[in-house]
Amino acid sequence: MDITAAGHLLSHEAVIDGVREVKEELGIDVSMNKLISIGVIPYSLENNKIIDREFAHVFIYEWNQAWDDFKLQKEEVAGILKMEVTQFYRLWFKNQSEAPVSGFVVNRAGDMVKVERHVTKSDFVHHEDSYFIKVLDGIRAI
Repeated sequence: MDITAAGHLLSHEAVIDGVREVKEELGIDVSMNKLISIGVIPYSLENNKIIDREFAHVFIYEWNQAWDDFKLQKEEVAGILKMEVTQFYRLWFKNQSEAPVSGFVVNRAGDMVKVERHVTKSDFVHHEDSYFIKVLDGIRAI
């Protein structure tokens, strides 16, 4: 599991140009004025194959529509799951072993399949704790 919609900007692009990733990956139209910025979060990932250092412009978008409104780019997004913020905090920082999620995945036939299950920290793409702290602080501030 990873960030809902994300991408890299080209050298001639501005942050507003990154909003296209939401349309490309999730199939929904989002305008910049509806996004809530929680700032720029530097983070890095290093393993024996790569060193990845980035500055992530992170935004929150409140979605109150139906799951069916999403049209996922199958090469980028396999599904969308949601978790309560307090559950994520307990999972990540309070040694809770697992947390419930719900949402959908798209099967090979292209159908949306409802999902309700529990996840562990190992189900997530790794990000530094400082990244998640800043995201959680940003969510709490709104």
